[in-house]
Formats: sequence, C-alpha cells, structure tokens
Amino acid sequence: MRQDIEEIGRMIGVHWVVNVVLDETNGVVKIFSGDPIEVERIGSEFCRKIYETKSSRNMTWSLPLLEISQRYQYISGSKGISPCHPLVRQGGDILFFAECPDGHGDEAFYG
Repeated sequence: MRQDIEEIGRMIGVHWVVNVVLDETNGVVKIFSGDPIEVERIGSEFCRKIYETKSSRNMTWSLPLLEISQRYQYISGSKGISPCHPLVRQGGDILFFAECPDGHGDEAFYG
C-alpha cells in the first residue's frame, strides 16, 4: 500500500508534504515536512519510538480474546487489527470497537 501511495504521489507531482503526529487527545506531538518519502520514513520511525509495543511471535502464551478500541472511522481504525493478530491464539477472537465520530467512512468501501 505504501508503495502505491508513493507511486501515485510521483505520478501527480507531489514534491512536498506535511504530516502531523497526534496524541490520544488529538494534540499535535510533532510535525514533519519535506520530501514525501523521507517524511514518511522519519515520521514512522518517530511514531514507532513513542507508540510501538513489542511482542514476541514465539510466545509461550496467547490470548483467547483481544479488544482493540479506536477513536476514528472504522476503515482507518481497522488497520490496527492486523498487527495484533499474532497475539490471539488460533480459534480466539478479536473484538474491534470504533467510536466513528464522523461516521463509518465512505460508502464506496462497502458493497
């Protein structure tokens, strides 16, 4: 997906971007601007340092149930499910809750 976004940006002539990292209250934590690919790389590294939680894929335990809560739209929020999948045992369940203050997302995503 990232490669597609970068290719589309090159095709339409995007040369400079501004990305913002927000905290849980939507406060600005940091702003990155400049070359689109560099901004994404540096911004991702920054986010990883402050938000990432590490877990071992060779865990001797796994969860029967994992709850994921997300403040934003369903489509945006559901991106958090995939990285959590290894934490749930085979046959376990993932419960996903999204506040969706702006609705569930564009109708084009459903069909």
